[in-house]
Amino acid sequence: MDHEIRLKLERRAAELRGLIASTADARRPVELDQEAVGRLSRMDALQRQAMAQATAKNYRLELQRIDAALTRITT
Repeated sequence: MDHEIRLKLERRAAELRGLIASTADARRPVELDQEAVGRLSRMDALQRQAMAQATAKNYRLELQRIDAALTRITT
């Protein structure tokens, strides 16, 4: 039973690490050059960036909970 739970937790942790890595570009600072991008486009980009940062934060929190659970399983 513990082995199955451990495998599920490890798979989810690996999935979360992949998701965090794959969204790194979306969390980068937004270009604020007014010549290159219009005001509404910048606002939209900032909103997408904020959403990506919040999502990554949630992924990291879940990863912390998984790591804690794995620690409890092994002790």
